[in-house]
Amino acid sequence: MLSVLGDVLPFAIGVAASAAAVIALILVLQGPRASSSGIAFTAGWLGGVGLVVVLGVAFGLAVSDDPARWTQWLKTALGALLLLAAARKWSQRTPTGSESAPPAWMAGLQDSAPSKAAILGFLLGGVNPKNLMLTLGAAATLGSSGLDSTQLWIVGIAYIVVASLSVLVPLGIYLLMRAKADHLLADLGVWMKANSDGITIVVLLIFGVKLLLGGLAALV
Repeated sequence: MLSVLGDVLPFAIGVAASAAAVIALILVLQGPRASSSGIAFTAGWLGGVGLVVVLGVAFGLAVSDDPARWTQWLKTALGALLLLAAARKWSQRTPTGSESAPPAWMAGLQDSAPSKAAILGFLLGGVNPKNLMLTLGAAATLGSSGLDSTQLWIVGIAYIVVASLSVLVPLGIYLLMRAKADHLLADLGVWMKANSDGITIVVLLIFGVKLLLGGLAALV
């Protein structure tokens, strides 16, 4: 099981490296309903990531006829998609020295109600294309791992926790430090905005190559 954890948790780190989620949560934590909306956002994120993991693990358990074959095809396809996404992100990157305008969906996040924050967290965690592909890649790895059901769920839970550190840590800082956390979180948000394109491109490239070559090697 430890070797499978070593294969799966890097994908979780790739999901956690989500600048959009960190920036969105920081904006939510700057609003009048910071605590309730911040907790709701984080719960939504956990639910989004968790749903994809649960579906992936359940699908892997349901496949009884040589699961390794379909998982390798899935890895190959996901690897190719991630590399295409990296190329697209590179072509759309913000020029050095310029500051990109925040996306329209970030407008008004400071005033988000808990329900809106929860939905946004769910979408960023589970439906965001990068995170979805990385989590499916992890699920494909689990599906061909040969672990029993108990071990698969343990690895799946560990994945969800690690993939959620990028939102759990800022929320924890805010809840523990309150007003003292404002400056620290603001600095983190500024850094994430300045480096979001680079972070995303690196993650897409690393895992695109990993999945594509790993899938092709197994198929050949």
